[in-house]
Amino acid sequence: MPDWNLYSNEGEISREEQIKAVAGAVYRFLLEDVIRETAEWCGHMSSVVGHM
Repeated sequence: MPDWNLYSNEGEISREEQIKAVAGAVYRFLLEDVIRETAEWCGHMSSVVGHM
C-alpha cells in the first residue's frame, strides 16, 4: 500500500505525488520479493551442496 503522506506536500496529493507513492510501493514489493526468493534459493543450494 502506498505511503501517501510520505509524498504529500501538505493538503491534496498531486498526480505526480500519487505516481511517486505507487512507484515506491511497487519498488518495495519487488525488492522484498527478490530478497525472499534469494533467501529461499540460498537455503535450497546449501541443502543440496552441504556445508563446506
